[in-house]
Amino acid sequence: MQFKFCKHSQINQQELEKIVDLKKKHWNYAPEEHLRWMALNLKEEDIHVLMFENEELVAYLNLINAEVIINDAVQSFIGIGNVCSSNKGKGHGSLLIKEVDQYLA
Repeated sequence: MQFKFCKHSQINQQELEKIVDLKKKHWNYAPEEHLRWMALNLKEEDIHVLMFENEELVAYLNLINAEVIINDAVQSFIGIGNVCSSNKGKGHGSLLIKEVDQYLA
């Protein structure tokens, strides 16, 4: 497996189209809606995590920088969203999360 971590501001159109094709398997929206959602909801510094097998995108998620208020104090954290894989039951999700865990460590 090959992994690619890429800031939203640096991802190219071809990669975005591959992400949309994968996300469409799980969320039945038009490609334009997926792209619109990403444009409106992902910040430039948020991270796309792509997992490839033989140059085919087989799993994806994104990491977002977020803040919450806990006991009147602002706390920063990283959220995980849009976790999806091309084939359920193959262990792609587990591998993807393990790679993200190493990246964040």
